[in-house]
Amino acid sequence: EGEFVVLKREDVFKAVQVQRRRKVIFEKQWMYLDNTIGKQYGTTFEVSSGGNLQTKKAEIAAAEPKEAGSDNRNIVDDGRSQKLTREDIEALKEKGIKGDEIVQQLIENSTTFRDKTEFAQGSVIQMYPGGGPVRAATDSFGFTKSFYKILTEFPLNKVESLHSGTYS
Repeated sequence: EGEFVVLKREDVFKAVQVQRRRKVIFEKQWMYLDNTIGKQYGTTFEVSSGGNLQTKKAEIAAAEPKEAGSDNRNIVDDGRSQKLTREDIEALKEKGIKGDEIVQQLIENSTTFRDKTEFAQGSVIQMYPGGGPVRAATDSFGFTKSFYKILTEFPLNKVESLHSGTYS
C-alpha cells in the first residue's frame, strides 16, 4: 500500500498509487488495486468482474522462489564466472536456439549466479514504446540512486530484432 503500480491497456501506460478501497478509472475501465498489496514486484494482473484484480495464471507459476544468495558483497566481477564464451553464444544462435533458452544456458554456466541476491539476478530493463523512456513512471517508484546503475532502457520496437538475433 502506498507504492505505485503501472496500468497498461494496449499502448497506454499510467502509474497509480495503491490505496485500499480506492476506485481507479483507467481507459474507461474501473478497478480496485487492493489485490496488488503484498504481491511481488513484477506480478501481472487482469481485471475481473467487479473491478477486482486477479493474478494472471502464467504469473503464478513464474512467482515461485528462485535459488539465490543473501548477499552480493563477496562476488567479484572479474569476467571469469561465465563458462560460455561469445563464440559459444553465437553458435547457439546459429542453431536456432532462442533468447530464453540462451539465458538459461548462461545461468547454468555461471559459477556465481546462484550466489547473487534475487534482485541482482536479472538487472532491470525498462522497456518503452516511442522515442524514449518515460522517467516520470520510473521515478514514481521511489527507487534509490543506486537502482539507476542497474537500470537499462530498451525500446519495444527493437525487441523482435533482439529476439531474432539481428539487433546491433
